[in-house]
Amino acid sequence: MEKMEDYLADDDLISEVLNAMTPLERAAHNAMTAAYMIGHYGTIAEVVKQVEEVEALRDTMDLKERALLPLAEAALYQLICELPTHGDA
Repeated sequence: MEKMEDYLADDDLISEVLNAMTPLERAAHNAMTAAYMIGHYGTIAEVVKQVEEVEALRDTMDLKERALLPLAEAALYQLICELPTHGDA
């Protein structure tokens, strides 16, 4: 039976792999990571904008505008669901 100590944690494994990379492999990895982050920047910016809109609707005293709050919250929920989870590519 194998013990839990025999397995590397995700952080340990990632650190080991990154340290074993050649400079060219490391540069390629950094470029792919940057492209991934830039590719999802638009979605994150939309989430930030929607959060600001929801907060503005919560703070307003105008009942007509405040009636839009559930729709704005639903749109925020949909945007959050579109965000990539850790490890999605």
